[in-house]
Parts: sequence; C-alpha cells; structure tokens
Amino acid sequence: MNYNKIYNSLTDVNIDDGYESCVKQIDFSYNKLKDPGYSIDNENCPSYHLEQLKRDCLHDRFSIDYSNYHFECLINMPNSEETGDSMFVIFSGARDLKKDRLPVFKRWSYHKFVDSIVLNIADPMFYKFNDLCLGWYYGDENESAIKLCADIIKKIQSLLSISNKKLFFFGSSGGGYVSLQMAMYFSETTHIAINPQIILSNFFYGKTFSEITGINLLTRDDFKRNQTIEIIKNRIKNSTNRFFIIQNLQCRDDCTLQLFPLMKELGISKFHFGLNNYKNFALWMYSCIGGHNAQGDQLIFSYVIYIAQKISEGSELTDFDFFLIKNISCIWRQREWFLSQHKSCLSKLNFIEKNK
Repeated sequence: MNYNKIYNSLTDVNIDDGYESCVKQIDFSYNKLKDPGYSIDNENCPSYHLEQLKRDCLHDRFSIDYSNYHFECLINMPNSEETGDSMFVIFSGARDLKKDRLPVFKRWSYHKFVDSIVLNIADPMFYKFNDLCLGWYYGDENESAIKLCADIIKKIQSLLSISNKKLFFFGSSGGGYVSLQMAMYFSETTHIAINPQIILSNFFYGKTFSEITGINLLTRDDFKRNQTIEIIKNRIKNSTNRFFIIQNLQCRDDCTLQLFPLMKELGISKFHFGLNNYKNFALWMYSCIGGHNAQGDQLIFSYVIYIAQKISEGSELTDFDFFLIKNISCIWRQREWFLSQHKSCLSKLNFIEKNK
C-alpha cells in the first residue's frame, strides 16, 4: 500500500512567506486531508437487476434490486491500476431517524485512506421498515439479506477479477456484525469489525428490532444469522478466514455480552492492551472515553487497514507493529479524553452565557 498517498494534500510551505502564512497553509492542508473530494448526493443514480450488472456499471452510485430487497451501492475506484486488485466492502450500522437520509453509507469518505477499490452497501432493511434504526442487513424468516448481499459482492468481485485473498469486509457496531457474518459465504477473506454485535439478542436494540420486524433473534436460524460465534469458531478452526476485531474496553456491554463470550468459545482467557494476535484472529483492545461510539476516525482507520493487510497476506506481525498499536492506543485515549473535556468546557460556557 502506498501510505504516503494519503498525505499528498499536505503540501510543502515556504518559511519566506512568514509564520502566519505557514500556519494557515498547514491548517488548510490538514482540513483538506479528510475531504473525500466529491459528493454522494445523487438522486438519479442508475438501478439494475443483479443479472444486468456489467463492468461499466461500477462507478459512483448505483442500486440493485435483487429478490425482494433494494440495495444501494457506492463504489470508488483507485486511480492506480496496481491497487485495483483488492477491494474493501464497508457495511453500515445504526442510523439516526432524524438526521440520516437514505441511503446511509457510513464511512463512505474513508476511501482516500484505502489504496484499493472501496464498495459501500447500504442496509436494505431500512427500505422495508421506516422506523427501524438498526437492521443488521438481516432479511426475514425465509430469506437472508446478508446472503443476498454476499451474492451481489460475488458478482462485483467477479466483474473486477478480485481474488478472495484480496477481499476485505469492514464495519463497526451493526456493520461489524455483517462483516463477521460474511465469513458464512466467503473463504480466504479478511473480516474487520469495530465494537461489533456478535450475539444480536444480547444487544439493547434487539428487543425493538423484534417488535418492529416480528423476527425472533433467540432461535437457531437456517442462515446462522443468530450463530455468529459458531461461524467464526468453525472458520478459525478450519483456517479458511481471518478475523480482526477492534474493541473499546470502556464499553462494558460490548465486552461482557459480545466479545468475551466469543473469546471463551475460542479458548482465549487473556488479552493485553493494544494488539493481540491469535490463530487467524487478531484483537486490538483500546480504552477510550465514549464507550461504544468512540470508534475512531479516518486516521485510526488507516492503522486498522495497515494491520488487516498484513494479516491477510500471512505476514508476521513484528515487534514494531505491537509497539505502534500500543502507542496509537495511548494517543487515541488521550485525544478522546481531551475532546470530552473540551465539550464539557463548552457546555459550561454555554450554560453561563444563558444564565447571565
């Protein structure tokens, strides 16, 4: 991966321009760093049936109607042909009913930090249930929208000649669940999840999901949608997939109700702060104020990608890798603490202003 490409917008500054000018130029370059470079607000994107999809359809936004579900997609192709042989598929988690307009593409702007093809697929459940905040790409009792999503990915993968070893799945929270579930339909792929749901019935929104959809999350499911631990355990045992989970220790429920049950099933009883490497399973434990929602930004994402690519290649993680992730975890922790203090100070100042 060309890591320096990310920072191409940080141009050189000339000290002869003066101190103030140097600072402004650096600030401008830094703010431009996270700018995706284009907008996804396209109301007239083309729509296809899966069998109609061709190679020249794969650009910007498009949608696919497949079986009984509507899938909104966004694809970003790298400029370099050398990096077009790998693909990251990003899934979304929850939406804010008041703020998030459909389709919801979480982390769509992160493509600049991945030197490969990036495919975002929105949750089709939001088109079935208007009041649903988190759909997990679940489907219904007779049909798995996760499987349908896998079929779409396989079609696009074939059109782009992407091998399974070069295919990465990524998501956080509910999107992380989908990333892990994809191991049901792919082998030799890498599955990345930040603070994921692993046992849906243990997550607080599970009850609301069942009330809205009528789906029971406690029963054994023909598509194994309620048996994510079983999928991961079998795939690790058979060495067919690689998993990378990034977890905030400051979220009690995520740890005790989701991650720890998985670790126990895998026979893992100990971990340390930072990066942990087990057989076909890597775990990045960080500890930040903010709990479940403290999931990092594009810069943290770039370190996730760095480790994920090493894991996928079968490369040995070095002492420097473990040192690097520990250091980043410490910086991440300090940054989140600073931001929380900053917000607290602003809140107090606003209160004082209102009560003058």
